[in-house]
Amino acid sequence: MGETLAWLLTTLVSAGVFAAVVFGLGAAVGASGAVGGGGAAFAVALLVLPLHRRVQAAVGRVVDRERYVHAARIQQFVRDVRDGTAAPEDVETVLRDTLDDPGLTLWLKLPGSTADGYVDPSGTAVAAPPDGGRIPLRSGPAEVGLVVLGRTSARRQRRARELVALAALPIEVSRLRLELRAALEDARTSRARLVQAATEERRRLERDLHDGAQQQIVAAGMRLRSVQRRLESGSPEHRELDAAVEALEASIAELRSLAHGLRPSRLDDGLPAALASLVADSPVPVRLSVADVPLPEVLATTLYFVVAEAYANALKHAAAGELTVEVAHTGDALTVLVADDGVGGAHGPMTSVRDRVTSVGGEFAIESPDGVGTTVKAVIPHADRGGR
Repeated sequence: MGETLAWLLTTLVSAGVFAAVVFGLGAAVGASGAVGGGGAAFAVALLVLPLHRRVQAAVGRVVDRERYVHAARIQQFVRDVRDGTAAPEDVETVLRDTLDDPGLTLWLKLPGSTADGYVDPSGTAVAAPPDGGRIPLRSGPAEVGLVVLGRTSARRQRRARELVALAALPIEVSRLRLELRAALEDARTSRARLVQAATEERRRLERDLHDGAQQQIVAAGMRLRSVQRRLESGSPEHRELDAAVEALEASIAELRSLAHGLRPSRLDDGLPAALASLVADSPVPVRLSVADVPLPEVLATTLYFVVAEAYANALKHAAAGELTVEVAHTGDALTVLVADDGVGGAHGPMTSVRDRVTSVGGEFAIESPDGVGTTVKAVIPHADRGGR
């Protein structure tokens, strides 16, 4: 009714403007009817759409104030979302409040989901929605979700359809953000699987080096020593065997160094013991505080190497009088901190450690102002608390 009345009033006003312009032009310049009519038509064309909008708004306030107020609230919410002052995920709450329907629910479909697969605005999977009070949401030919009313009537359905159409932007943004979060979570999960697989492969290689190649080289060296003892000391053959055994011992040392770089054997007794052993012979005092929590192999190895490289850099370059090493577990994250009171200035980008930290979804930072000291900090997500 409001729309019809608005067009009626617009038509009447436009007709009045048309007549006034024709009369005014005729009286002022004696223009012909064709010239006056053309001028009047041009004036009405410029006026009719802005006039209709204003008339429609005024009629809406009087004839259907509730509809006008509801639409204005949704439009303001859409503007707030565009301005970044409101979260699009609040659209469900805004629709509930606007329609006075606490049972209203918004159901969204993500790409690739099954026909009955829906999630709520937070991304939590939900059961199949009830049949009554459904308002389908579409983007082109594809269904992207549903609004399900808690209170149903023909009037409520009509009003809800109008408001849902006005709220299309925040609804679609909510769905796209859920899709993006799901994609990021898949990427994090895939990265974690790759890191875990790489860690397991390094550990297998470490065992193979220790139990296979190293033991074989040791056995070969022992046999050569046995042969050497049967030769005359100082003979060319004795010297040759001595050089061969020394080469084998150097190879063993290199293999041990390689195995140590893959996974420190100190971690066999846990991270606190490993770090305590690392700093035990420090030439400067070290304040050590390590949270004793169960850790996956990947995280324990990552934390160890962060501390080991930062600690080594501090001893080499910082000229520090004291070091602080802390590993804390707060909320859903592990924080490792290595700080010194030395000369400051960057001690290198620590690229390899930074890559280790980012590979497990963490953040890495170095603060090293001149004359103040250096602080190396890494924060790594750790939602799985080992069953604690």
